[in-house]
Amino acid sequence: MQAKQYHDADSKTRGLSAYVILLPAVVLILALFVVIAGAFVKLGQVKNRLFEVSANQIAYSRICGEYRDYTDALSAQAGLYVTSGDAECLGAFFAQANAALPALPSAAAARLDAADVAILREADAGVGELIRLESVAMKLYATAIGRAGDLSAYPALEAVEIPAEYLALSADEQKLKAGELLLGRDCKELEQRIVDLANKAVNARAAETEAEFQSLSLRLRRYTRTQGLYTAIVCLVSVVVVILFYALFLVPLTNASKRIRSGKKIAFRHGLRELKYFSSLYDRLIDKKALLEDDLRQSARLDPLTGLPNRLAEKHFISSIRRSKANLPIAVLSLDVNNLKPTNDTRGHVAGDALLQTAAKCILACFGDETGRNCFRTGGDEFVAVLQDVTEAEVREKIAKFEQMQREENISVAVGYAYSDDVHPMDVDDLFPEADRLMYRNKSDMKRQMATDQLAMPLDAAESVSRETVRAGENASRIGDHGSRDA
Repeated sequence: MQAKQYHDADSKTRGLSAYVILLPAVVLILALFVVIAGAFVKLGQVKNRLFEVSANQIAYSRICGEYRDYTDALSAQAGLYVTSGDAECLGAFFAQANAALPALPSAAAARLDAADVAILREADAGVGELIRLESVAMKLYATAIGRAGDLSAYPALEAVEIPAEYLALSADEQKLKAGELLLGRDCKELEQRIVDLANKAVNARAAETEAEFQSLSLRLRRYTRTQGLYTAIVCLVSVVVVILFYALFLVPLTNASKRIRSGKKIAFRHGLRELKYFSSLYDRLIDKKALLEDDLRQSARLDPLTGLPNRLAEKHFISSIRRSKANLPIAVLSLDVNNLKPTNDTRGHVAGDALLQTAAKCILACFGDETGRNCFRTGGDEFVAVLQDVTEAEVREKIAKFEQMQREENISVAVGYAYSDDVHPMDVDDLFPEADRLMYRNKSDMKRQMATDQLAMPLDAAESVSRETVRAGENASRIGDHGSRDA
């Protein structure tokens, strides 16, 4: 039943659920993170490829310069030897000649087709022809100056053959011819042809690389913008989620904690449906707690047998009179039920309870005010009634009515009262001892009267009283049985 009530409360709760707000936001953020991660991967791939293409582009641009530098170095060392005859220039020349030919990196070379490779090989062959031509010029010059012995250290130079027409020339003519070979048209054209061949081999690939470089640069910018856009969206969604979390969860929860600490209801009007549901359950518990506390207060101040206020309620009632500070006429009645112990001993406690309930009913009927909260059961067979704003004549009338009702209900209750028409509220306690004293005197008088009456009775009358006592006990027993069935 309680689970059904909670389910009904949940179904009646209106508002946005946390799942409706947070779940789509979380899914969107996760999806954007996946996209951003993909963009990072793509961006890395594009960057790596861009680096490769850039390296190839640099290699293609540099190859022509390397061939030019290679041939220029050869021509410079040969020219120095022909002009100075310094043997060290021969060593520098052959060191350059024996050095590796200019070559592309493997990644750049892999992009060349067969025709491009053949053109580069032709450029390499031109380099070999240039070395041979310059070797002829240097050997011819060495012969002209009579230093052919310097060539013994360079077998490749000794193996070079000088055309016979050059050998037929005089020494001076041989020197001039050597210079002509190095600085002449054939040598310069060969150098230019080598550079042109290298340039021709890589031109197409350089153009392709440039186009790819531009394309990759565009893709890099596009991925960078995409990454930035999705990152901005993630930040925006995160900010929105934080704001919603703050407005719909954190603020209501903070306010709720403050109200809970102060013992108030939460009463959410705005916020997530789960918080409203929690609020409704908590408010319902607060209501139940208030009802329970009220029931406990009532139970603590009521006598469960007679339904009259108990001694604790009497103290609170007297305290309220003190707080009123009004000098009103007041009467305090002390009442004690007679024959309770004999009834319990002879007819049982059910009959005794019935006797107390009957006495309480009579007391409330005769002395109770409109609230019914001025009559109290203060002990086992003791009762108190407090009457305010009454005259002493009215008190006597109520007592007379009470005595008449005792005879009708066949019960006996001793009564004593203390009255003051101008008592100070702080002195109301002074009336209780006087009321108790008069009640006990009345109780003693009733006992003496009963004993005197029994001694003066003839035998038939005594038997009649005995039968009446039995009927009174049976009547109290029937009242007790009825009360127990009602309970």
